[in-house]
Amino acid sequence: MSRERRDRVIETIFQIRPGELGLASLLFFLNLSVVGTFIVGRSVRDALFLAHGTREQLPWMYIASALAVAMVGSGYARIADRARRDWLTAGSAALFALGFGLFRLALGRAGEWVYGAYYVYVEVVGALTIIQFWTLANDLYNSRDAKRLFGTIGAGGTVANIVLGGLVGVLASRIGAENLGLLCAGLLAAVTFLSLRLGHRVPTRAKGGRSRARAGASRIFGSTHLKYVAALSAITFLATTLLDFQFKSIASKAYSKDALAAFFGNFYAVTGVLALFLQFFGTSRILSRFGVIAALAILPAFLGLGSISMLMAPVLLTATFTKGSEFVFRYTINDATTQLLYLPVAANVRAGAKATIDGVIKPAAIAISGLLIIGYKSMSGSSLVPIAAASMVACVAWGVAVFRIRGHYVSSLQETLRRRRLDLEGARHHINDGATAMVLVKALESSEPQEVLNALEILPHASVANAEAHLSRLLSHQAATVRTAALRQLGQAGALRHGNAIFRLFDDPDPAVRASAIEAFCAIGRDKAVRSVRGFLKDANPRIRAAAIASMIRYGGLDGVLSAAEALKALISDPDPAMREQAARVLGEIGVRNFYQPVLELMGDPVLAVRTCAIEAAGKLKAPELVTALIYRLAREETAGAAVEALASYGAGIENTLERVLDNPLEEPAIRRGVPRVLGRLGTARAIVTLSAHLDDPDEGLRKNLYRALGRALRKRPGLLIDRKALLKALEYELSRGYHALVCAEALRLSGPPTRSTPRTGKAAGEALLHSALYEKVELCEERIFTLLAILFPDAEVELIYAGFKAAGAQDAALRRANALELLENLLDRPLRAKLFPLLEDLPREARLRAAAEHVTLPSLDAAARTRELLSDESPWVRACALYLCGERPDPALEGLVAESLEHSAPMVREASVAALEKMLPLSQLGPRMEKRANDDSPMVRERARAILQAVAASALAAGSQEGGRG
Repeated sequence: MSRERRDRVIETIFQIRPGELGLASLLFFLNLSVVGTFIVGRSVRDALFLAHGTREQLPWMYIASALAVAMVGSGYARIADRARRDWLTAGSAALFALGFGLFRLALGRAGEWVYGAYYVYVEVVGALTIIQFWTLANDLYNSRDAKRLFGTIGAGGTVANIVLGGLVGVLASRIGAENLGLLCAGLLAAVTFLSLRLGHRVPTRAKGGRSRARAGASRIFGSTHLKYVAALSAITFLATTLLDFQFKSIASKAYSKDALAAFFGNFYAVTGVLALFLQFFGTSRILSRFGVIAALAILPAFLGLGSISMLMAPVLLTATFTKGSEFVFRYTINDATTQLLYLPVAANVRAGAKATIDGVIKPAAIAISGLLIIGYKSMSGSSLVPIAAASMVACVAWGVAVFRIRGHYVSSLQETLRRRRLDLEGARHHINDGATAMVLVKALESSEPQEVLNALEILPHASVANAEAHLSRLLSHQAATVRTAALRQLGQAGALRHGNAIFRLFDDPDPAVRASAIEAFCAIGRDKAVRSVRGFLKDANPRIRAAAIASMIRYGGLDGVLSAAEALKALISDPDPAMREQAARVLGEIGVRNFYQPVLELMGDPVLAVRTCAIEAAGKLKAPELVTALIYRLAREETAGAAVEALASYGAGIENTLERVLDNPLEEPAIRRGVPRVLGRLGTARAIVTLSAHLDDPDEGLRKNLYRALGRALRKRPGLLIDRKALLKALEYELSRGYHALVCAEALRLSGPPTRSTPRTGKAAGEALLHSALYEKVELCEERIFTLLAILFPDAEVELIYAGFKAAGAQDAALRRANALELLENLLDRPLRAKLFPLLEDLPREARLRAAAEHVTLPSLDAAARTRELLSDESPWVRACALYLCGERPDPALEGLVAESLEHSAPMVREASVAALEKMLPLSQLGPRMEKRANDDSPMVRERARAILQAVAASALAAGSQEGGRG
């Protein structure tokens, strides 16, 4: 079998991808050794204790074990994040192996107490080594890889159940239960070796954090998610301990010491076989298909069923079924799934929190179970039925906790992606509070200009006695910005008694203050102010002249309009761009729709600042005659933003005009791409319908703007209905475009993007360039897909998911990307998830396409067909790169398609077409094709075409000279 075929078989059966087998195998055998130690040790300690003690002492062992595990776990939690995981695991295993050797020497020699101590020691070893193993595994995998691999890695424990459980059954009757502790020591030696080997293989990833944060309960109770994980753990072990007591009590009545050890061993072996099958062929698939919560619910459901059967018939058969259900599901699906609950937790907190939950809270729950059993026994209870009833109630509570944890699991994943957002906009309320008024007055008297300005901003929304007196006093403030702000508010107040104070500022040294004084004086004096302001109509400062013109037209009545009209005409035609810019501002401020003609003229001004001000003025005038001109201003990047805002200011009623632009495929692409931005800002029901109707447009840039605009509109009007069918259809289309790009790259066998070693020219350069373009196309498809998902799931914070998905430069990029995909998995339904995830997963291209082929119809890997499609691609950049590659590896069959690109609207495509034809055709055939391009709008295309025509002419001249020479 070839290596490639072997890798595919392993991936199909075990979901282990190429390159992952070595690490996964180490963890598999490490888990086998860890769980095997616990399985053998528990079989031996249960048999020895029940043979040398009584069943009545068993609850005390639960309590003693819990206390011991809690003490050790609490101490371990303090050092868990301060040392390398591999060294800590190896050192602990070596010490525990030595302990098993010492206990073997003591058994049978040190009295009956040694069996109780042995019981507790095995529990401590099992608890701590399992904590260490899963903490190490969590450090090495993110949530996506963990969901896929933890089932297979966890199968090591299941194999231990089968092999070592069966071995205990054989050896117990041959060498005695006491000697099986040496087998535990050997397994722990294997743990030491494998841990060190693992650390050597991945030294950087096997290191724990150096956090100084305190370990323990503070980490757990500071996180809602960890609180629920802790509660789930407590309920789990409360229920399983009660069931364990029932199982051991019934089994001890049926068997003696060595027979009991053999029974336990055979029990673990049989349940291990069932668990192994489930582990390899069920766990990962159940997790991938049904998710974390459904997987967590399986164990409490079976144990609840077992508790009911124990209530009806407390015999060895029902006890074995219930305990067997625990082993089959707990150490397979439940353990692997529970580990996923820790993955959203920060790495520097995870180990300490896990150690506290598994090492303190879990034993506490076991101790409580022991106390409940002791309390029941003290009341002369001999029947196991009440304990079965208690375990059934615990299983019900367990199931409730599982379904409550889902929201917190998703929220915790979101928190790893969240970015702090600053909201600078808030609702304004009128303040009637006396204390607030005193604070404002004090701020208005401050010597700090910024403090005064802040108070002035709040002043209109508060009740302050003698507010105008404070404003009048500020007219003499040393800061020009304060004087300007005070003038603005006094002008709005319209009190004539402040006219003289305002008039005095006509001579202020600051032009902005003089302009504000003119505006305020006119607002207060109305037509009586015309005589005092008329002299400023010819002021040399553009801002002051504009303020005088606008104020006289707005407030000066007929006399003011007549006086200012000529000044406004002169301002519009002034050769100084600053004057024309102020003219545009004046036209916007006076807001007379009939003045649209000068605004239209200024929108065509050669100076950008003037054009921009004119566009803003058009938005204030809202004259219908200006709409078409504004739409055409969407075509230029430098004016598009202002044009969008201006058109949006027209409000409802403009949608039909904008829809006609979208309906016209012959319209300039840049204009059509700007229209959705306007519709998104309008946010009306009609705008949303218009946007939804064009989601299938072939223009990539337009689709991107349509999706964004639709999302913006729906955020503005969340109650409006959307066409989900159209959105899902658009999502399917974006998926098909993304996969099509990957298929093209695979069909053409493009190996990678440009690197430092890639040649600058030639076939290799063309292939690398096209690879880069196609993968950029995939990324753009992904961006549009996430935009659509944000519309379909408005409450899911898809923007945060996408931010985590794209966090390539972050230190924890892999974890954040995995958490983002985990959130998506919880959000999407199974059919959509199956179609989308192969596009998003970080897999080799061939594996992504193979996974997608099961759910999406993909084109064939015909290189010629895919090349023809790329030469007509919707993306100008992809098309240009495909043309470049055609020039580097000429194919006569593609000549016609390459020539068609000479008429493309994008200059880069035309230039690439000229370059490709130059390499594909002889000079004699190039001339006719280049004649039109010699007058191309693009200088690059024009120069290249003219150079070719010159070469054609020179070649013809040389050929003519040779003919003449022969003549």
